[in-house]
Amino acid sequence: MGLFNKLFGSYSDRELKKIMPIARAVEAKEKEYGELGEIISGERKNEEDYSYGRISFDEFHEVNLQISAAKEKNMHIVWFDENGFKKAPGTIISCCMTDQAKAASEVTTLFLTGDIPWGTTKTVGMADGYVQYFHDDPEYIKAVDGKIRAKMDILVELLKSGALDLGESADEVEMPQI
Repeated sequence: MGLFNKLFGSYSDRELKKIMPIARAVEAKEKEYGELGEIISGERKNEEDYSYGRISFDEFHEVNLQISAAKEKNMHIVWFDENGFKKAPGTIISCCMTDQAKAASEVTTLFLTGDIPWGTTKTVGMADGYVQYFHDDPEYIKAVDGKIRAKMDILVELLKSGALDLGESADEVEMPQI
């Protein structure tokens, strides 16, 4: 161990020193809200929400069955939460992803500072920078006709700019003619 590490600690030591106050604050809130701690840690699960964001073997199997069925019936799939074009090229024709890390970081910070009331929700989307649409993937370009891609690009830009708001229900949406 060099003199620098003896004086200032290793990189890991310095990083831990930065995050430990945050971890302690989270633990304090976890104890304060009790049940939430069990849910976050995965110690308590129920049938309605048994995986807490982790994909189980059954879900993995179900996804593969859905892809196989779509291929057999010459149907297409819209994929969410990641760029999934490579999972089934030509069958998966659209992908978008929610920036869950951004949302979790912002909400955790607001919660720890007491700036978000317990149990509240907030709807966010493309205009807020939380949703990304994958329009430049080679598999998308190969699978979707250029005219349709051009219309999708217009819709995505309208959503990103806030000019098109999907609202709380489909009844509220006025779709532009493109």
